[in-house]
Amino acid sequence: MLVRLISILLVSVSSVVAQERVIGLLTLLEVFGEGPCHEFTPEEVPLYSEKGSEDTIGSIRVASYWIFSDDGGCEGLRVHVYKDDGTRGGALPTEEFDYEAPAAIVLEEQNPWFRVRLSNGAAWVRVSENNEYYPLEELLLNGLTYITDASEPALLDRPDGVVVATASTGDSVQVVDFMRIDNQLWLHVEVLSHSVCESADEPKVLFQGWLRAHGSSGQPSVWFYSRGC
Repeated sequence: MLVRLISILLVSVSSVVAQERVIGLLTLLEVFGEGPCHEFTPEEVPLYSEKGSEDTIGSIRVASYWIFSDDGGCEGLRVHVYKDDGTRGGALPTEEFDYEAPAAIVLEEQNPWFRVRLSNGAAWVRVSENNEYYPLEELLLNGLTYITDASEPALLDRPDGVVVATASTGDSVQVVDFMRIDNQLWLHVEVLSHSVCESADEPKVLFQGWLRAHGSSGQPSVWFYSRGC
């Protein structure tokens, strides 16, 4: 009975973490450098359980550095989380903000403190001024954006309004406006006939409407192709 109760609690905790909303991406030059194959001296990024704390719970570190090939390419940079008890917490979850440019996934932001997703849970980091934070609005405004499988497909005439159209996973969209209501971010999107990567013809707007920026999983309803076409 005790084992069953513990299992239920663990599942509940995992669900809470999974439902936290992704609000942006954060560069960590200390562990990723300034770009693909950039030679740099790795530094640890301390992790904290609370913002403003002076007591660390672990750190983000380079587990293996770039391996440079004779033809000028490189591979092998791996960034992991290490706990203060000496155990490894797995690879740091990342998303690309640009071509082959990984960044930490941000769940809360009170600059210079950012709460980032870990492979198991989340923790706070205090960043240097050299690092850059990309909020979701900035990432989606001018990129090659599309509807993700996290989205609720109904498009509304206004936030919390009536359904005017239905989008599909993978539809190319253009984000034209944002609105925040009761801490819920909404996106005004235009669904396009095709992606600019598919044809040189100018895409046509098929229909438009509002949708929540996040699905129930906490993942963004709209994302972008970081590597372009």
